[in-house]
Amino acid sequence: MSSIPVPDEQTRYSSRRQDDVDALAWPVFSQRALDLLRSAGEVLHPEPGELLWDTGDSYDLYLVLAGGVLLLDRRDDRVVFVVEEGDFVGELGMLMGQRAFLPGVAMEETAVLRVRVEELRRLVEISGELSDVLLSAFDARRRLLKRMREGGLVLAGDDDRDLHRLQEFVERNQLPYRTVLRSDASAWSELAKTTALPETGTVVVTGERRVMTAPTTRDLATALGIDLWCLADDSRCDLLVVGAGPAGLAAAVYGASEGLDVVVVEDVAIGG
Repeated sequence: MSSIPVPDEQTRYSSRRQDDVDALAWPVFSQRALDLLRSAGEVLHPEPGELLWDTGDSYDLYLVLAGGVLLLDRRDDRVVFVVEEGDFVGELGMLMGQRAFLPGVAMEETAVLRVRVEELRRLVEISGELSDVLLSAFDARRRLLKRMREGGLVLAGDDDRDLHRLQEFVERNQLPYRTVLRSDASAWSELAKTTALPETGTVVVTGERRVMTAPTTRDLATALGIDLWCLADDSRCDLLVVGAGPAGLAAAVYGASEGLDVVVVEDVAIGG
């Protein structure tokens, strides 16, 4: 794995801060849950500055046994989170196969327990205790990222219909992001220091510093790894449900429970 310099004194948010959301986001595992994770994981001793995963990668759960893991904003290598000893790395999208919003970098004298996501899914299925703790934490962390407007995704441009379309898409998919408007000269100038911005139109800057000019909703979904369309042109199914709102999801569940091969299509966000 590659290595990057460990930033100094840039910590924005430590896992030791506690408020109502943090109590869920950074839970304490019981000994039984820890033993279960250890049975499925491997202990690693990364070098200081070692990149454990990058923005846009699929990633696994890392329980910090010693030292810490820094979560960075790739655009300026600013520290967003410090995951400390006893806490773990992971977020809602990890179980769903989504790409990482933020890269993870090891601090000095770090040891981590790595549990691959395939094994984690298996553990969640067999342990109600572990499932309750992890899913609550993952959901709270997504809400925390949204509240902090962190996650590397930036929507920039004018306060117009095109920008609103992209904002609606990321909001309905519960994705963390921030908006920078041309009318805000200071914020626009700050973003321009690290990003080549067009003079007109809407632009999206992803966590891996990819600049997308006037992207379609499908372009954005693909870049974020949430475009789940995977059917071939000649694919067949027993039941096609158009719309993944509450009624559509209920129809799909009932159809699948009857043994039907069901496909659900949705143009914006699962859940409606």
